[in-house]
Amino acid sequence: MVRESLRAAAEGPFYPEWEFGTLFGLERPEVQAVLARWPDIDDSHEIICTVISNAMNNLLIYPIDNPDRWSAYVSVGPREVARIFAAWRGSTPSSPIGGMR
Repeated sequence: MVRESLRAAAEGPFYPEWEFGTLFGLERPEVQAVLARWPDIDDSHEIICTVISNAMNNLLIYPIDNPDRWSAYVSVGPREVARIFAAWRGSTPSSPIGGMR
């Protein structure tokens, strides 16, 4: 699911290019580079952690114009993304906004 979130961010139609850097704190090529190295990544590295955190968090909070596209990139629903995101962060699923980096 983490890889799917990265792929949705890097390759999906969910985030307009003009807003991507603001949403992620990084540019799309940097997110694409993390995806390209998957699964050989170290999520304790600050940039990797930021990419993963923002990929999952933005899936949960950014308005998606066409929800039917979700399943083309992510195999689980938002509730499961929130659960996995919380587990990855070591917290309980409450407000995904708390996960922004």
